[in-house]
Amino acid sequence: MDLSKASGADKLNICRKYTIGGAFLLPFLWLTNFAWFFREAFLAPAYPEQAQIRRLVIISGIGSAIWTVALLTWFCVYQVYRPTWGELGDRLSFSLPRGTLIVALGMSSSAKPVATSPTPDAAAAAAKENPLANLMDAEESRLISCLPPRLPQRGFDVYVTKRTNFPAQLLRCRRLLRRPPHLCWVHGLGAAVPRAANLALQLADELTSQPAVYTSTVACTDRLLHELNEDAQGQQQRQRLKSALHIRLEAKPSAASASGTAAAT
Repeated sequence: MDLSKASGADKLNICRKYTIGGAFLLPFLWLTNFAWFFREAFLAPAYPEQAQIRRLVIISGIGSAIWTVALLTWFCVYQVYRPTWGELGDRLSFSLPRGTLIVALGMSSSAKPVATSPTPDAAAAAAKENPLANLMDAEESRLISCLPPRLPQRGFDVYVTKRTNFPAQLLRCRRLLRRPPHLCWVHGLGAAVPRAANLALQLADELTSQPAVYTSTVACTDRLLHELNEDAQGQQQRQRLKSALHIRLEAKPSAASASGTAAAT
């Protein structure tokens, strides 16, 4: 619409409608109203309806400015604190990175899940199969005991959290890359994704070839203990989705042999 051809009454009517419409949680109407009628309110020659249009334009400008500041503040808070909000942060996310973990990790659909609470004999067999298991800290052990069955728990899988011992996990990954099959998988869930990427970058600079990166969404379960009555306690479980990062690191043959020679000497 060409405002230069509209009468003062028509301009006031349109400006008033945009101002009222913006009050219904439509700040874009306020912004449009401010930009569209700014010249008519402050720069055009005086006419009877100009004072009312100026007042509505000022209201629209203030409203759109408040909305802009509020949205920018919310965007910054969301980006910084979303990983710490748990289930609420995931529900507020418009989209989550998704992938097919079974395909990405080369696992068959018939693969048997590893028991989360192994028997003493199974623990001894696992320790014999994975001599580096004693390098796993308590935090990673607790995490592995709560993993969903579809996540791998092989000898060369390293799970990173915000509280795991970073230098110890870095040393363990280096030793895994020096031993056959010179392979290591680094996994990070939720807020530990940047930490897992940092661990992989530290290794990529020294021993590994080009890392292969996969993403997935893992269904995690929170066990919330609550008292049912004075004599009994129960567990209530709720499920939430967590973004996960899986990085496959494979040692270069030359780097692996050189590291093995250096370790032997």
